[in-house]
This record gives sequence, C-alpha cells and structure tokens, in this order.
Amino acid sequence: MLQSINMLVLMAGAFSAMLLLQWRLCSRTLSEISADRVLPTRIQARKPFHVQIVLTNPRWLLGSWLVMIRERLRPKDTTLGPGAKEFGITLMLDRLLPKSSQSVTYQCLVPARGSYGFADLEISTRFPMSLMRGFRFLPTAESILVHPTQGTVAQNWRDVLKLPVQGRLRRRTSRAGGDDEFFGLRDYRAGDPVRHIHWRTSAKRGELVIRQFEREENRAIGVVLDLYRQVGKGPTEQAWLELAIELTASLIAKVVTGDRSVATLAMVSDQRPSVARIQTANQLNAALDRLALVRSPTRDPLLSMLHQTLRYTGGRDPIIVVSTRTKSEFLNSLSASRLEQQTTQADDASAIAFAAEGRMVWLDVARDSLEHIFVQG
Repeated sequence: MLQSINMLVLMAGAFSAMLLLQWRLCSRTLSEISADRVLPTRIQARKPFHVQIVLTNPRWLLGSWLVMIRERLRPKDTTLGPGAKEFGITLMLDRLLPKSSQSVTYQCLVPARGSYGFADLEISTRFPMSLMRGFRFLPTAESILVHPTQGTVAQNWRDVLKLPVQGRLRRRTSRAGGDDEFFGLRDYRAGDPVRHIHWRTSAKRGELVIRQFEREENRAIGVVLDLYRQVGKGPTEQAWLELAIELTASLIAKVVTGDRSVATLAMVSDQRPSVARIQTANQLNAALDRLALVRSPTRDPLLSMLHQTLRYTGGRDPIIVVSTRTKSEFLNSLSASRLEQQTTQADDASAIAFAAEGRMVWLDVARDSLEHIFVQG
C-alpha cells in the first residue's frame, strides 16, 4: 500500500512547496516598494494629459517582476452629475531591479471640469508560477482640480468686440542693474529669452516659467461671469453654463498670458460674489481653480459683481459680461427690483451699472454668435 501512494505523497509535497514558494515570492517582491505619481501643473477637461507612475525598490538583493499597477480616478464634484463613474486603467512593469526606480506613463482624458481624486495605487504580481496573486495598496491618494477647457480666442477679438482703448500704451519699466523691473511670473512661450527663465520656480512646477518685466496697462479688462439659470431649459441650460465658463477662462488666459496684461474677474464663489485681480501665472492658476468648481448661484448677484468690478477697475477698464441671458432681460429685472423697492445699496449698484453701460460689452452665450472671437477647445 505504501508503494502505491508514495507517488501521490511526493506530488502533494511538490505542489505544496510550489504554493509556499509562490506565496513567499509574491509577498516579498512587493514589500518595501514605494510609489510616486507625477501630474502636470494644469489639467483641462476634454484635453489629454500624461500621468507618470514611478516605482522605487529600495532592497539590496531582491527585485520584482511582472508588476501590475491598477490606477483609479474617482469624480468628487463635477458637472457630470451624481451618476459619474470611476475611471480605471491597468499598467504593467516587466521588472524592477534592486536599488532602482522604474516609471510607466499613461495618457488620461477627463470629460468634465471639477474635483477628482486618485485612489491608492494597487500593485500586484503572479510571478513566477501564477498559482496565486499577491497585492499591496500604496498610499498615493491625492485630489486634483480639472480646469474648464480653454478654447481659441481670435487675435482681433478686441476689435470685434469694439473694446474702448484708453490713452496711449503705458508700460511699467525701469532700468535697475541693467534690467527692467520685475513684477510677476508667467508660463514660457517660444521666442522668450532664456536668460529670463526663473529656474527655481520652473524646477518646482516641472515646466518652464519666465520672469515678466512689463505690463501693458491700457489692455486690462474686467470680466464678469453671470451664470443665470433659466427655468425649464434642462440639458440645454447646462451646455450654456459650461460654454460661458469656458469662454471666461479662455478670455482671462488670453489677456494674462497672451496680451501680458491684467484681468479683473468677477464671479460667484461659495454663493458669494468674488472679485480678483489677475496679472501673474500663479493668480491665473488660482482663478482657474475657482472656475473649476463654480456653480450657478441661488440668487442673482450680478448687480453686486458689477458694482465691485467697477470699484476694482476704477471705471477705467472696459467690462465684458459673459452671461446666459440678454442685456434686456437683466435690465428688465432691474426695473422689477425697483418696483419692489429694494434697498438703497441695490439702487446705487444699479445706477453704477447703468452709468457703466457705455463701457460694457455684453456676450449672451445662448443667443450671440461667438465664432468670430472664440472657438471651443
């Protein structure tokens, strides 16, 4: 009887040894591995961007082979609605030698602006015999803001909108130590002098940033974003809101980075009117962060935003109102408000709005033709 079952005992022992070896290698080859995720500075909706995953093996002798990397991106607060789905991708790294780092890159595209979160990376392996799968979760969770998609603004957009020009071109420059006066940073563009690159900031961001020494003050504008909701429009209304946000983001980016000038942005942040002066790349990035999460207000704050914008600009800069309604609808609402005997402050704000009407350009994204000045990205 012993002779007849001897082979079965040997086979059971060999199989148990392979399982033990598989378990030991799976657990040991994934231990002590660390990961880092490298993301671009700015991410726009509907535009692809690259994500780099860097795995590091600090061990002296034992490497890792056939490592699978599971990446997941979860919507938090987006315009996709509560039914937004999780995005995922699986990558493979063929080997990770001892005392070395290996990277793998993939391309990602997010359909809508808003807040998203990367989950912890899951790494796994079935090396060497695929009898079982070992896995680990690496603490790499982080949140990102996806900016509105920036379209193409025409070069002659100021002439098309007939923006008033005030006085002559004024530039703030001075010679100090053989160079102009420094007042801000912006993204590097082809043709900029290399000697003006700010290397320390460029190293932190991972992209070239250049020092800016001049500002064209007479090209400054004010942009007011009016996200007025019209009852009963449904999906069409949401498309108008997104178009207004994208147009606003494109205009301020064009003024700050393209024209090297100053933009004053008025919008609703946390259900309150907010006005910001934008003239550097950092300020532009902060404004785009707010536009990534902006929502339609429960009340109509346009009067207050116009009032604050005029105070910021001193009445000198032209104001562009990007709205989802016509100017006549807004003026009719002002007349109705006066009939309801609003406060003196509201009357003052409406008077200022009427006084600034000559320097105000109204863009109704729902009805006006925008192809002469703007093409969606």
